[in-house]
Amino acid sequence: MRVIRQTAAVGIAIAALGIGGISPVSAAPVEHAKSQEQSAPAQTDNLQARIRWNHSVPRCARHGSLNTSGWTDHLKVKSHCGRSVWLKVVVDNGFDSSCKKVRPHKSMKHRWGYPGSLKWVTKC
Repeated sequence: MRVIRQTAAVGIAIAALGIGGISPVSAAPVEHAKSQEQSAPAQTDNLQARIRWNHSVPRCARHGSLNTSGWTDHLKVKSHCGRSVWLKVVVDNGFDSSCKKVRPHKSMKHRWGYPGSLKWVTKC
């Protein structure tokens, strides 16, 4: 409330002096508040995080989705390879997956709870 009164007082003083070339002080905070409002929904809409792949994983097997919303994180990896690929999910502060065989054009799933986070997906 105090800032609004000060801003209003500055605006009245500028108007009384007849200085039209100076923009009011209150324009900057309003624009800043609008930019914060617009950026907040963008952060909550992005529930899919980036999957880190080890260099040993073939390019054809680097397809999937990682959902990090809530207490449990879910990872689904899909292989577009023409052959089977053995993959393992490595989790920081959580349990790693076992070495799983992903058949051609099939997928594997792994999930873990908080406070675990995905370190990477590697070939085994």
